[in-house]
Amino acid sequence: MSGRNRSSTEMWSSRISLVLLVLLSNKSRGTSALRNLGNETDLLALLKFKDHISHDPNGILKSWNNSQHHCQFYGEIPREVGHSSRLRYLNLTNNSFEGEIPVNLSNCIQLTIIDALLNRLVGKIPYELGSLKKLEGLAFGKNNLTGEIPRSIGNLASIRQIYLAYNNLEGHIPEELGKLISLYLIAVDANYLSGEPSCQYSLTLPNIQDFLIGDLEGTIPVSLANASLLEQLDFTVNGLIGQVPTNLGNLRNLQWLGIGGNFLGSKSPGDLDFIVSLTNCSNLQSLPLRRNNFGGKLPGLVGNFSINLEQLDLRLNGISGEIPAWLGNLKSLYYLAMDNNCFSGNLKNIKKFDISNNNFSGEIPEAIGDCLALEYINVQGNSFKGTIPANLASLKGIRILDISRNNFTGQIPKDVESLPFVQFVNLSYNNLVCPLPTSGFFANATLVSLIGNHRLCGGSLELQLSLCSAATKIERKEKRKALSL
Repeated sequence: MSGRNRSSTEMWSSRISLVLLVLLSNKSRGTSALRNLGNETDLLALLKFKDHISHDPNGILKSWNNSQHHCQFYGEIPREVGHSSRLRYLNLTNNSFEGEIPVNLSNCIQLTIIDALLNRLVGKIPYELGSLKKLEGLAFGKNNLTGEIPRSIGNLASIRQIYLAYNNLEGHIPEELGKLISLYLIAVDANYLSGEPSCQYSLTLPNIQDFLIGDLEGTIPVSLANASLLEQLDFTVNGLIGQVPTNLGNLRNLQWLGIGGNFLGSKSPGDLDFIVSLTNCSNLQSLPLRRNNFGGKLPGLVGNFSINLEQLDLRLNGISGEIPAWLGNLKSLYYLAMDNNCFSGNLKNIKKFDISNNNFSGEIPEAIGDCLALEYINVQGNSFKGTIPANLASLKGIRILDISRNNFTGQIPKDVESLPFVQFVNLSYNNLVCPLPTSGFFANATLVSLIGNHRLCGGSLELQLSLCSAATKIERKEKRKALSL
């Protein structure tokens, strides 16, 4: 889960379109004895829930008592729908409740949403909750629940979302989940589950869109590609082995494919063949493949790879060969990690190099001067230090050079001024020192920005910098002042 562009809780809240914490009330005076009995049942269930809570640090449940209608309990928003005041929506999220989930909740037969995310609930998920035939959303994620996922959840014919991630659940994922044809989100990762990812889920869950499973072993089933509506598939940090199926390109709606932190691949050619099929996934945004056993080369013929790809993480594998040219076509890419592999060949044909606004540090390697096809370099907004590499002057095709907002020191290499096709150079907000070159593009103030380098002097009159003699005096004065402190 650590590699995700968003957390499971954010994903859950973004998917939920239902209004939580709502009790449906009936304001009409004449209610039948049957409805009153139903209201009493719901009230008793809520009071039993209160009894099971051993710690309520925010005092949320103080108003829960039998002296008033349950629609008036603190935090509940009654809303008239039809002629029923039965409990429909129950939101207990993020209250730091400690205690157990009472069996009595299963008596609230009109419940459609139970949301108890982000608490400290313990114990088991009651088997009896499987009798709630109208339940559409069940969220007990980020608690301290133990035991197995009840097989009775397979009886929830109306369920659309199940979020049980980040607990201490054990055992196998029930095969009965394969019967839930209305299910479009299931998240049970970050538990202590075991077993293989059953192929029947993909075969019998036609509406599944978000599939987040943890603690798995075995191989990724080929049949997974039959779940054509899948948008998020996350098998991150499991015990999966073998090859990644090469038919995942059938998942045309796929946005997230998380398979990092497994034992996939065999450090051999062909391990990454599945990437070719992903060229059909035009909505793909995140592809974390880190920390596996992938070997071989990155496929070279991937010209139609998703231009929407934002994150590509290849770290900690055994990938070899040259870096393919198609990486340069990923216009939306803002995160690329390739360290701890066996790549060869330092990017001689690359034309554009943009790592701006990141957290890179250290010095720019001299090898950048070997990238003779470079026309655009942007490393602004990082923490680079050291001197500007002198061999930048060998990059005769450079048009844009932006190294602003870093910690570069020393003098500007003199030969840089001779670059013939420069359109703009931004050296602002560094710690560069004099003397400043006076010819080439430095003679044209519209082609260069130097602001924020307080120790620079000289240069053409258009740059309006102080004379070097005056600047040197100011520098000496500042040094003396610093020494006296």
